[in-house]
Amino acid sequence: MSKRKLKHINTGIAVFVTSFLLADPAGAESLKSAVRRAMNTHPEIAALGHNRQAINEELEAAKGLWRPTVDVVGKAGGYTDRNTTQEKYEVSAVISQPLFDGGRGYHEEERQRERIKSAQNRVADTANAIALRVAQAYTEVQRSHAILAAARRNLRELSNIAYMVNRRARGGKGNRAETAQARARVAAAKAGLAEARQRVRDAYALYITTVGKKPGKLTTGAPRLNQMPRSLSTAISRARSRSPKILALRHDALAAKAAIGTAEAVLMPKLNLEVSGNYANELYGTSARTTNGKALVVLKWNLYNGGINSARVREAKFRESESRSLSQVAGLNIEREVRISWSAMLAARDRANYLRRQLSANRVALSVQKRQFEAGKRTLLDILDTQNEVFTTETALKTEIYVARFNTYRVLAAMGRLVSSLNIALPQAAKD
Repeated sequence: MSKRKLKHINTGIAVFVTSFLLADPAGAESLKSAVRRAMNTHPEIAALGHNRQAINEELEAAKGLWRPTVDVVGKAGGYTDRNTTQEKYEVSAVISQPLFDGGRGYHEEERQRERIKSAQNRVADTANAIALRVAQAYTEVQRSHAILAAARRNLRELSNIAYMVNRRARGGKGNRAETAQARARVAAAKAGLAEARQRVRDAYALYITTVGKKPGKLTTGAPRLNQMPRSLSTAISRARSRSPKILALRHDALAAKAAIGTAEAVLMPKLNLEVSGNYANELYGTSARTTNGKALVVLKWNLYNGGINSARVREAKFRESESRSLSQVAGLNIEREVRISWSAMLAARDRANYLRRQLSANRVALSVQKRQFEAGKRTLLDILDTQNEVFTTETALKTEIYVARFNTYRVLAAMGRLVSSLNIALPQAAKD
C-alpha cells in the first residue's frame, strides 16, 4: 500500500473519530425536553391553571344573572288562638325571571370573558418565563462544561511545558528559576481547574432547582429557532403586538371597562316577571284549605342609597384608566427588554468573532514560540504568557458564545415566542 493512500485512510479515520467524539450522544437531553419537563411540573403553571378554571366558573355564574330563580318555602307547625291549638301546613313557591336589569348581566358576562382571556395570556407569559429560566440554566451548564474542558486543556498544556523545562534542565540547558516558574503555572492551572469544577456544581444546582432533575448529557449545539426576527424593529413590533404579558393587561383593561357597565347597571330600574303560588292547610276539627296564585311584572328602582352606587361607578372608571396605563407601562418595559437583549446578543456575537481570530493567532504564536524556546531564542516566560493568553481567550470565547445564545432566548421570551420557537405546545390553560 502506498504512503499516499495510507495517509488518506488515516486522515479519514481521524475525521470519523473526531466527528464521533464531538457529536451529541443519542440519549442527550435537548433544551426542548428540559423546557417541556419544567412546564409540566412547575407549580406556578398549575396555580395559574386553577385560576383559569375558577374564572370559568365565575363566567357561568355571570350567565346565571339572566336565568330565572326559583324559591320554595315550606312551613309546618301549630299555634294557639283563643285557647285553641291549631295545626297549619303551608307551601309557597316564587319564580322570578329578569326582563331588564340595566345591562348588568351582559356587562358582567363580558367582564368574565375578558378575565378568561387575560388568564390565558398570563399562563402563556409564565410558560415563556419558565422556558427562559430553563434556557439560562441549560446554557450555564453548557458554558461551565466548556470552561472546565478549557481548564483541563490548559493544565495539560502547562504540564507538557513543565515536562519540557525539566527535560532541558536535566540536559543542562535550563535553570532552577525556569523550573520553578513552570511549576507555579501548573499549580495556578490546578487552582483554575478546581474553580471551574465549582462553577459546574453551581450550574448543576441552578439546573436542578429550575428543571427538577440533575442534568444528564446535554446537547452541545443551539436549537433551531424558527421565529427569531431578522431585525430589531421587527422584534419590537412583534413583542408589542404579540407579547402575552401585554395582551393579558389589555384584556384586564377591557374587563375593567366592562365593570363600568356593571356598576352603572345598579343605577338603572329592574324589571322582573314574578309568578308565585301558595297552598295552606289549617287543621282544627275540619280542614280549611286555601290555594292562590299570581303573576306580576315587578318594577324596582333604587333612587338613593347614600351615593354608594355613584361612587362605585367613578371607582370603576378610575380602575379602567389604571389598567390602560399599566398596559402602556408593560409595553415600554417589553420594548426595553427587547432592545437590551438584542444589543447584548449582537455585541456578544461580534466579540466572539474577534476572539476566534485572537485564539487562532495565539495558538499559532504558541507553537512558534515553543520551537524558538527549544532553539534558545525565546524565554520560558514568553511561552507561559502566551499559553495564559490562549486559555484566557478560549474561556472568553466560550462565554461570549453562550451569552449570545442566551440573549437570543431573551429576545424570543420578551416577544412571548420562546416556547413556540422550540416547537412546544403551551399548557392547556393558555388555550381557548
